[in-house]
Amino acid sequence: MWDFEGCNNPGFRGLNGSYQYIKDSCEKSLKRLKVEQIDLYFVPYSPLGRGFLTGKIQSKEELSKGDFRASSPRFQNENFEVNKNIVAKLDHIAKLKNCTLAQLSLAWMASKYANLVPIPGTKKVRYLQENAQSLDVNLTKPELETIDQTIFPDEIQGDRYPSELKKIYNPIFPSF
Repeated sequence: MWDFEGCNNPGFRGLNGSYQYIKDSCEKSLKRLKVEQIDLYFVPYSPLGRGFLTGKIQSKEELSKGDFRASSPRFQNENFEVNKNIVAKLDHIAKLKNCTLAQLSLAWMASKYANLVPIPGTKKVRYLQENAQSLDVNLTKPELETIDQTIFPDEIQGDRYPSELKKIYNPIFPSF
């Protein structure tokens, strides 16, 4: 299990993993150091699932040559279709809320975890503006429960990264 000792690794640049895993690891390390109270913030990497949670990618063929996602297991054939179906369920909820899928996804994350600060990457100003409008999306408790019942992490098909990258990073980040 990863903990703060990993920060001594000269190649360390950040954490990549589930919120709860990282939070638990950090809290455990801080308790060993006798730190009583922590204000831990988590910045998720690729909070829109490399664009999947925008709903804009409808086929793998839309990815340009050299696009990293083309080699990602989550974007491969059967995995892509299963994941696209999950996204379609969330998109239905977004339409009911009169917001984009990306806005719904970011609002859900912000509503679920007080110390989570999603920072989605984008190449276009219009998407930055769209993402910022997620702050205006208010989700009720029943809506949050509906979203929680719509997407289960175990249903997402395909690893986050190709096996070649997993061989490199797994010894450092087991949840990779």
